Amino acid sequence: MWIRTQDRKYLCEVSKKIGIIHDNEDTDIPVGIFNYDSSLTMLGEYSTKERALKVLNELQESFMKFETYSNKKMLSFNETVYIMPLE
Repeated sequence: MWIRTQDRKYLCEVSKKIGIIHDNEDTDIPVGIFNYDSSLTMLGEYSTKERALKVLNELQESFMKFETYSNKKMLSFNETVYIMPLE
């Protein structure tokens, strides 16, 4: 499965670990979602930890659908790419 970054500049293959960085609730610094591949790839940036967790949940659902149907070859190209929401 592939992920299109929030700024639409990159298309990244999903690594084994995707997570949130900077989830300190006492700061105004945006919360980032990263793909932990050979380097740390910023996938998207969100104003709150809650929003970042919601996007991470959506990404998980998309990945689970991909895993379920990819072996059956029942997915279209659009279903194999998750596009990070703008906010």
